Amino acid sequence: MTAAKNSSGKDRTTLILNAYRALLDLNENSSFAQVLESVKGLMPYMNGLFSRAERAAIEAVGLTWNGQIIIRDTPQGPSVKYPASIAVDGPTEVHLTKVSFHPY
Repeated sequence: MTAAKNSSGKDRTTLILNAYRALLDLNENSSFAQVLESVKGLMPYMNGLFSRAERAAIEAVGLTWNGQIIIRDTPQGPSVKYPASIAVDGPTEVHLTKVSFHPY
């Protein structure tokens, strides 16, 4: 992330995305989960770092979205629909592999 501050354009975007991917990989590592629990204060720090990296990645690629959550009652029980439009207006092509919802 530090190198990205001194870069611009596609290079900056690539550096930010690489840092974000590294944090995602670290977050999925089961050994790291044990470290997070054992070191006092590390989990809040990493959560803040992850949140900032996620926002930086979204901004760097120019990701904008508009959507709404609709909950409908069906004979099978409640059903959730999420119609959305997503646009990417940044300097590099991106592929979305996962869309997740964060609680407010």
